[in-house]
Amino acid sequence: FGRIVTIADVFDALISKRAYKESWGEERSLEEMIKAKAAIFDPELLDHFLLRLPLIRQIRERYKEKDAAEAK
Repeated sequence: FGRIVTIADVFDALISKRAYKESWGEERSLEEMIKAKAAIFDPELLDHFLLRLPLIRQIRERYKEKDAAEAK
């Protein structure tokens, strides 16, 4: 379970703006994650994550809209 959460957490951290850094954007974030595939991530799980990227994007958009509406 931890290996799955690691992938999601790193992806979110890289694509999100933080007080201490700007967002890297999705393309750069994915490139860096792929470079670190064997060193940091379970290669098979990262492959599954990448295959499901369209669904992950949909989920991000859904919650981005919800978060924006709640902030108003």
